Amino acid sequence: AYPMSQSIILSIILSCFYCVAPLLAQESSKAETVAIEAVVTGLFDAMRANDSTQAAPLFHESETLRSIGSSEEGVVLHETPIAAFVQAVGMPRETVWDERITNLRIVQDGLMAMAWMDYSFYVDSQLHHCGVNAFTLIKTVGSWQIIQITDTRREQDCPERP
Repeated sequence: AYPMSQSIILSIILSCFYCVAPLLAQESSKAETVAIEAVVTGLFDAMRANDSTQAAPLFHESETLRSIGSSEEGVVLHETPIAAFVQAVGMPRETVWDERITNLRIVQDGLMAMAWMDYSFYVDSQLHHCGVNAFTLIKTVGSWQIIQITDTRREQDCPERP
């Protein structure tokens, strides 16, 4: 048997790296998707738990909540500062805010991600309204944070969600 030259060994190592690198990138992407989904579901868990201390770290300090609705005059855009929303999540109340989501889709490019989902909002077990949520998130040091939520709201033709 002839000893392998260093260039052949290097070629084999590089070939293995080029085969494995896409798999590692795919795993990283899966991990990021799981982390983003945890932020999204964490917000709805905090709302159900009536816990503003659980909700607050999920948001970047410059976030604003936007809701698109309609009136007789046309489209209406409501804006709520995130501090007011987080405070409302933790306000004492007798009812449970239960936002149920389906069809969660996440796309990510580097430090930015979008999460789009259908939702139905329940107060206790009573369906209140529904629509879609669009979250924009950024990766800060060590975690994903929400920088924007825009949703649509309607009270008609709302599907029941499990």
